[in-house]
Amino acid sequence: MPKRSVELPSGGKDLIDVEEVREWEPVPHRDHPRQTTDRLAYIAGPLARLLESVGKSKLVIVSRYQNQGQIMVISDPGLPTPIISALWHRATQAQAVRSVFEEAGIPAITGPVGTWKTKDELKYALPVEASEAARLIGEVFQAGYGLEVLSVINLSYHERKRA
Repeated sequence: MPKRSVELPSGGKDLIDVEEVREWEPVPHRDHPRQTTDRLAYIAGPLARLLESVGKSKLVIVSRYQNQGQIMVISDPGLPTPIISALWHRATQAQAVRSVFEEAGIPAITGPVGTWKTKDELKYALPVEASEAARLIGEVFQAGYGLEVLSVINLSYHERKRA
């Protein structure tokens, strides 16, 4: 951190968190300019700004691959409401993700949403407030997928044209 402060970075629980990420910078991918990589502790701000800029018709797909998180934000004019789709790989992971949404008081969406269908996914309404949505996504990664605050998160943005 460039300034002295008594505050820990977002998601930090100990001073070691500051030491380990002090030199960290988001990494834009040169082959995919709409994709960036950051740590879970720092992804909430950029994610909230992206969600706010996309508008109301969006799908957010979250998943875990090995020890990394994946967030894909898709602007889709065909969606009537913002949706989050959490992909899962094991039944225990699916239950942990369900628990995050249940604790937040967000009911599951049953049935297809637009043209987006995946076998191993859980669908929910995404909170309208961008910072609340970003916080919820962070909870899905920590409590649902079991990722640590210093885990790498890949964030990408895509636009889907109306057919």
